[in-house]
Amino acid sequence: MKRIALSILALTVLVAACGGGSKIADLTPVPNSEILKKAPDWFTEVPQDPDYLYAAATATSTDMQLAINKAQTEGRNQLAQQMEVKFNGLQKRFQEEVGVGDGSEYLDQFTLAYKSVVSTVLHGSRIGKQDLQQERQIWRSYVLMEMPIGVAN
Repeated sequence: MKRIALSILALTVLVAACGGGSKIADLTPVPNSEILKKAPDWFTEVPQDPDYLYAAATATSTDMQLAINKAQTEGRNQLAQQMEVKFNGLQKRFQEEVGVGDGSEYLDQFTLAYKSVVSTVLHGSRIGKQDLQQERQIWRSYVLMEMPIGVAN
């Protein structure tokens, strides 16, 4: 009887040990007030300078370097959009009435779609400021990308 109780206890411990460690990190946490309070000032109020373009971006990852790279890529995309963007829009409206008199049915459908394409060379773009924060199992990277224009270029 003791052996059966010990076997059940051992099996329970083994099952509990195998199933507990597989928690998946949420890479898109909902920004709460604590996270927003920790954001650097330059992220919420992007600097202005006639000789530079600035773009602030953030990204998350379980890998610190990947979080930096993702934020840097988003920042460069924002810089490129400030320089040049090809923007297309499409609107469609479909109206149809089926039936006669009181038995008729009116259908109205409206669709709106936008597409923006950015393709430009960014000479001298770099991280001007960077802040790394750990949120449980993930890293959040804030970057301020800067690119010289005008006299600075």
